[in-house]
Amino acid sequence: MTERAPQSPPPAEEQEAQPTTPEASENGPEAAEDGAEQGETRDADQETVDEAARSNTEKRANRVENRSKLKSIFKLIKNAEIDSAVADYQEMAFGVPKEEAQKRIESVRQFINELKINGQEVGLSEDEFFSIQEIVCEPILNGHMSGETAKSMVKSITVMKGDTLKQQSMAQNGYEGIMFCNPQTGEIIIAKEALTGEYKAEDGSELDIRHMIIHEMSHVATEDVFLNKNPQNEQQKEAVVEAKKFSDEIIQLAQYSKGERIPQSGHIETVLDMLSNMPQDFQKTGKPPQEYEAFKQQRESLAAKEILTDYTAIYLKSNGERQSFIGEYLSSVGLKRLNEYASSNATEGGTDTKTRVAEILRAKTPEEKAERSQQFPEFKQASEMYNKFFDLADKHLGDDKIKAAAQNRLQSGGELDNEGIYDGGIPQSGSGPEAPKTQQENMGAAVAGAIESFADEVNFTKPVE
Repeated sequence: MTERAPQSPPPAEEQEAQPTTPEASENGPEAAEDGAEQGETRDADQETVDEAARSNTEKRANRVENRSKLKSIFKLIKNAEIDSAVADYQEMAFGVPKEEAQKRIESVRQFINELKINGQEVGLSEDEFFSIQEIVCEPILNGHMSGETAKSMVKSITVMKGDTLKQQSMAQNGYEGIMFCNPQTGEIIIAKEALTGEYKAEDGSELDIRHMIIHEMSHVATEDVFLNKNPQNEQQKEAVVEAKKFSDEIIQLAQYSKGERIPQSGHIETVLDMLSNMPQDFQKTGKPPQEYEAFKQQRESLAAKEILTDYTAIYLKSNGERQSFIGEYLSSVGLKRLNEYASSNATEGGTDTKTRVAEILRAKTPEEKAERSQQFPEFKQASEMYNKFFDLADKHLGDDKIKAAAQNRLQSGGELDNEGIYDGGIPQSGSGPEAPKTQQENMGAAVAGAIESFADEVNFTKPVE
């Protein structure tokens, strides 16, 4: 800095107008200007973060609104108002031809006419009956499968008292479950209290019943496609190999601290926590050390089932497009968890979370995004992991492929493993559409936007089949 001659003190009124930043008091006017510029940058970063948080909240609200529209369409189907259902569906699902809309609506109608729901013994209400039907039909309305394929996955649903189901679960599996699927019979079992709201998530919030039911439904598709023990062709073999590679990658996350590992859905986070506690859990069994490897392999095998099933459920809740899937997945993670991930991966003495997120969000061109992915790789890594499953699902979870894989099971007598020891646990609730209530949640919503921004580089429109 150039040496300056001492100056006389300014008048009192001018002294009050001087900046009071540390830079100004210690280093003079030039440092004061630097401090002002930094303040402006920080304000600009906050504006970028706030705008991204608002945008993410709007997207989540739109997903909830679309589900509400699907519910209205389903009600029209139930009331046999087919023409109105088709017209409303076409208006909601942009780009779906009328013939395709009619096919999906008719598939739903046929499916609900044949689906058995047993709940008389526990006084299942008409609204609860309707809600169950509407939820299991969502993958059909989302264009993922026909009614015939849905029937191969779910043949009946039984609702029973929670205490009874918990007792059966404890006797068979060693834990108190509240929802199960038997892939061999196509039966889903649900605790009545899960439907009424009496049972809550671990954090005290409402259970995400929609996700839990579609998760149980997805167990059958996971077993048939990704864990197929009798693949009939090269594509079915490829699905098994690629799915194992993906689940192994997720399982490896268990060796990292929760803050450092790429955020997963609440259900999968629970699975990873259990995997990270395997040594302690094994000690509690009292078995000799030489049996630990077998214990570990069993746990990891069961974990792979739950990982693939939960990802499949989220895919079936999406509309089949890349951005829809990633948005659904991030909603299942939760805002605080996303903020934790971004904050935990900030390097000591490096750029703070707000600035990193803002710089990613301001990157628009592929070149700018490539540069940001080098600077702040954790955001791109998360996006890449979610994209990997989308590519896997887009390739192997088409209606024809699920149906063909299901035939393997049906022709072989339906012999499938059903050992899901993590099943039926109470998952964390996902993020709702409401605006973030804390700074942590606000930053989490912006982090979601930063992760999604890397997916923009991909052409994510899925053609209607």
